[in-house]
Order: sequence, then structure tokens, then C-alpha cells
Amino acid sequence: MRFKDYIIVLSIFLIIASFLFYKLINGAYLFTSGDSLSPIAVKNAIKLYVDSYNEFPLWFPWILGGIPTIHSFLSISNYYYPHHLMVILNNLGLSWNWYFIFHLIFGALGFYKLILFFKQEKYTALFGSILFLLMPYMIVMFAYGHGSQMMSASYIPWIILYLFKIYKIPKILNYLLFSILIGFQLQRGHVQIAYYTWMMIGLFFVINIFYFFKNEVKDVYKFIKLKIGLIVSLILGLCLSLSIYLPILKYSSKSIRGSNIGGGAGIEYATQWSLSLKEMFTFIFPYSLGFGGPLYFGDFPFTDYPNYISIFIIFLAFIGLLKSKIEKEFKLFFLLTIVLSILISLGSNFINFYQIFYHYLPYFNKFRVPAYIIIFF
Repeated sequence: MRFKDYIIVLSIFLIIASFLFYKLINGAYLFTSGDSLSPIAVKNAIKLYVDSYNEFPLWFPWILGGIPTIHSFLSISNYYYPHHLMVILNNLGLSWNWYFIFHLIFGALGFYKLILFFKQEKYTALFGSILFLLMPYMIVMFAYGHGSQMMSASYIPWIILYLFKIYKIPKILNYLLFSILIGFQLQRGHVQIAYYTWMMIGLFFVINIFYFFKNEVKDVYKFIKLKIGLIVSLILGLCLSLSIYLPILKYSSKSIRGSNIGGGAGIEYATQWSLSLKEMFTFIFPYSLGFGGPLYFGDFPFTDYPNYISIFIIFLAFIGLLKSKIEKEFKLFFLLTIVLSILISLGSNFINFYQIFYHYLPYFNKFRVPAYIIIFF
């Protein structure tokens, strides 16, 4: 892909994003959900403390009688390396909303590159990446205060791309970039999305082993070397984020997600936001259960928005999966990822399946809202 192509594609993304969010960018509008405003309150409280005492508060006394600031993930943006670039741009006058918009554009560019990896036409890749940029599920994360979730999800296309590149072109540069992407996603701090990403990587690992034994021609040395390289890359990516995760592991046993018997959130608490078959209608009909807020009458305890994907995107995705000429190994990976994400998202509505992961997969029992995994659908 030539530099000129990058400029053209990024320019298109910027124009679309500027049009979509222009009232937000110029300050005419403000997202006012509770989850959008509470991080602003925390940020302002920390800034006030830093301005008064010239040091970062390791203890945050204004919530629940006091909690550790870093250990509880209350404020970890300073540990996310790309955050510092946005701080510089913000000091130069750029709206802070661009922090989230840049991640959307970054994810769309990754999706563009991923489609090109499968040797599709540039216009096909551009169309698909624009759909990613406009994906309702990503935008509502931003609108309703789940910015870290959206930003973590923006790394998924890039991680898939470099996972595939490692298997096709096992160069040191690809391993290195894969490690950095894994590390940055972990640094962004939405552990659940990062964990699901690792599950996805593990799934591809297993599929690749299956195809290795299925194929008649086997290069054992190359196979083992590739697997070791992938594991080392994951470890290096994890090391980039240890300054965040070592404290949280220490604090976890004192939180609601670690104080329960067995060291995780109770299964009833963990599966409150489980997708039901009825909820799946919101994938294509967003108002089928009242949309969100006080009008919502679905099976979740409450929600601000539907899990809308659009029938158009779902139709194109399945046509692409069935008709595309990508390798069977990659096609099986995408198909199983979709099936697995749907089954896990059912949570309490398919409890026997969910319990396998809850009881036997390390740290899986720390998470709630099984519906979050729908981002991989």
C-alpha cells in the first residue's frame, strides 16, 4: 500500500468523522450520560489534587469511602502511551473528543488493511472500512461513556491482521508490531475486551494446529518456531502493561469481582447482562425492545442503547464469508469466532455452556456483561 493511498483513505475517514461528529467537535453538543460525565468528574478531581499538591493521588477518597486510584482502574490513562500524544494535541487546542474519534479512524484503517490482506479490491476495502467507522455499536460506546471499551476494540482489526501476517510472513517486524498492538490494547485498560481478544488468538492457535496435522506436508521446525514466536510476542505485549496489571491483581481480592468464593464475581452478578434470543432482534431492529432508557422493556436489567448492527452489514458479512476465496483456515476462524461470541454472549440463557468458561478459564470469572463479546460478531 503506497503512502499516497494512506493519505487518500485517511482523508476520507477524517471527512466522514468530521461530518458525523461536527457538533461534538465544535462544542455545540456534549455527551451527557452518567458514564460519560463520571470520568470527567474523576479527571477534574485528580487535576485539582495535582494542582494543589503537585503530585498524583494514589488514593481517591471521594468514592466508596476511598479506593486506590491505579489499583482500581479509576485513572490509568497516563499508563497508556498513545494518551500522551493526545495530551500534546489537546494542549495545542484540539478538542478532547478527537481522542476517541482518532481511535475509531485507527480501527477503520486496520479494517481496511485487513481486507487488503485478503487480496480484495481497494474499493471493497474502503467500503468495508467505512462501515466499520460508522458501526453503531462502536459509536454508542463512545456516546454512553464506554470510551475505553471502544478504544480497546479499535485494536481488534490490527491484531487480527498481524496475527495472520505472522502466520503468512513470519518476519521479526510483524512479531514486534503484534506485540506493540497487544500491549497498547492492554494499556487502554478494558480488560474484558483484551481478554476476549486473547481468546480469539487462542482459537486461531488451535485451528492452526488442527490444519497442521491435517495437511500432508509438514514443516515441524517452522511450525514450532512460529508458535514460540507468537507466545513470546504475547508475553512482550503483556510486559508493556505490567505497570497496570500487577497493582490490579493485588487489589482484585478486595473488590466485588475477587472477594467472592473462588476469587471471581458471583455467576448471577457476572451474567446479569446476558443476551437473549429476544435481544438479538435488536441486531437488525433497534427499536424492537424500546431502544433504551425508560422505554426499554427487554431482558437486561437496564440499558441505554440496543446492540444494533444492521441487517445490511450482517448480510454483507455472511455473503463475504460464504463467497470469498480466502483460505479455509481463516474462514473457519471467522465462522467459529462468530459462533463462539454468540454462545458466550447468551450467558445465563445458556448457562451450562457459559459455566465451562466461568469455572475453567483463568480470570474469566472476573467479568460481567457477557453481551460485550458481541463486538466480535
